Amino acid sequence: MSRSIKINSLKNYSREKASASSLFIHRLQPINTLLYNSGSKK
Repeated sequence: MSRSIKINSLKNYSREKASASSLFIHRLQPINTLLYNSGSKK
């Protein structure tokens, strides 16, 4: 029984980690776009 709980907690952890990283990437997206646009203008 403890094994299934462990697996579930691992799944939840990886899901939270994935959502956090996607949020982080989403926040960085405008900065990356700005850098890319300024770089392509040069």
